[in-house]
Amino acid sequence: MGIASDSKTATTLSQALAQRVLEFSADAVPQAVLDEAARRVLDTLACAYGALNEVAALATLRAVASTGGLPECTVIGQTWRTSVGNAALANGTLVRCLDLNDLGIGLREAGHPSDNIPVALAMGERLNATGREVLTAIVLGYEIYGRMPSPLRAWAATTNSAVVAAAMCGYLMKLPSERLVSAIGLSVGQCSTLAVTREGVAGKSTANAMTTYTAIMQTLMAAEGVTGPPRALEEYSRFVYGGTDLSALAQALDGPEFLIMSAGMKAHPAIGTAQTAIEAALSARTGLTDPMTEIEHIDVRMADVPFVRHQVDHAGELPRTREAADHSFPFLVAVTVLDGKLTLRQFENERWVAPDVLALIARMSVVVDASLNQHAGIGSFPCRVIITTRDGRKLSAEVPYHPGHVKNRMGWEGVQAKFHRWTEEHLPAAQRNAIVDATVGLSRTSSIRELMALVGAN
Repeated sequence: MGIASDSKTATTLSQALAQRVLEFSADAVPQAVLDEAARRVLDTLACAYGALNEVAALATLRAVASTGGLPECTVIGQTWRTSVGNAALANGTLVRCLDLNDLGIGLREAGHPSDNIPVALAMGERLNATGREVLTAIVLGYEIYGRMPSPLRAWAATTNSAVVAAAMCGYLMKLPSERLVSAIGLSVGQCSTLAVTREGVAGKSTANAMTTYTAIMQTLMAAEGVTGPPRALEEYSRFVYGGTDLSALAQALDGPEFLIMSAGMKAHPAIGTAQTAIEAALSARTGLTDPMTEIEHIDVRMADVPFVRHQVDHAGELPRTREAADHSFPFLVAVTVLDGKLTLRQFENERWVAPDVLALIARMSVVVDASLNQHAGIGSFPCRVIITTRDGRKLSAEVPYHPGHVKNRMGWEGVQAKFHRWTEEHLPAAQRNAIVDATVGLSRTSSIRELMALVGAN
């Protein structure tokens, strides 16, 4: 496992990464990249507000509130404040609950790098960092996350956020090199997460947030002098990644291409691979007036790529929980065809076991189709939906790139529309507009606290 040749003083991966983090400069980040990070902040806030009434979110908020904590950081949508670690735990859970936050495809791993934006917001608020400093920390987080490989099957991808969160916090805290190395080592040693903790249970929503909570606490302890193992990443590589080379973490993190620019966003509260299927279902059903009566069969065809093929192989397993339902191709297509939309209402009252949904799933096939692979690529999961009606009509739609994909970007207008759509139930228009304005100008604000004051409930 090699260390970058120009990292002459580095003897371990943690030391090399710490050096790269300390070299990372806001001056090296173009304004367009900072603006993209600001869009991610607004998108992340939309996801958090949208989840305020979710069972896992409410339970986490109650648990965090019950512990108290130094009132130094904002909890989204709440009147109370808490400690930096608690705030990251609460806000991180809110962001993840709906499976509505971004889909990042890095050099090796697909996941949700915006899971770690609450870390930058909380630590930035604690330190009274500038908006530019917080945005730079977010860009840094995307760079590190995108260089992490997939762990072995027994481990959850949220394990990677141990490294990301420690590095983001160390950057904002301006830790000296040896203490940042300890922070990384302590976090890596404490934050490995078993994959089973995320399989169809509400704990999925808390997994990354709990990882970052622990990483924040380890970083705070390292800052006070607790030492950590400098060879932790080497051991991490052996036991969590099966020996996969992690030397990409020792390479320069400041572009010229920034990974945050290649991460997609989501329009729908569902797994990233199903975003195109939902869009295709919405388009194909436009010729129907009574889907249950009219439909003979639904043929769902997905690109034949490994990430999708595994899910298609399990498409026959009916979901039994809310967390499994938003990962189920058959359920998502069926309920979208029936209702003509996919919002939180489509998950109410255990809709995945409703007779109409089950009846439509029984008329559905989900397969992979290599002919769609011409559009498959980074973060793209092309889908074709063909609805055959009982009177012989064929209603079909093909979607190569979902709204939010890098080849079908939302832009500021789209992200703002998403923010208003998911927050109007919780915030008056004036507060929503103020949050949008504060986010648009985030790279120029002297303190992240200006935005966070708007995010807390009055």
